[in-house]
Amino acid sequence: MLLSPLLAASDLGWLTELRGIAVALELGLLATAAAYVLFARGLTAVPVAGAATLSLAEPLTGGLLGVLMLGERVGLAVLLGVSLVVGRLALDSVGRKTPPDGRLEEPGPD
Repeated sequence: MLLSPLLAASDLGWLTELRGIAVALELGLLATAAAYVLFARGLTAVPVAGAATLSLAEPLTGGLLGVLMLGERVGLAVLLGVSLVVGRLALDSVGRKTPPDGRLEEPGPD
């Protein structure tokens, strides 16, 4: 929404071609809408604590796909970032006791 005003200054001629329409549909329907539908459906089958932990690992998935599919280089900063995220996820998951229904107890008033 924030970038919508830039559409007025952009050349949108590519959307009048068959290839441009196909790209726009793929980005809108497959890459965005289908991904969110599958993500929301998956959340119904995963306990809350597990869903939160997996959501935090999403940037790692994007980075890994960039390295594997696009040939991006892995530098020291990337390795440090990955180790921090993986370490924190490991700390969050160790010792967590989740009931079978997946709901964590809310702390009561003090």
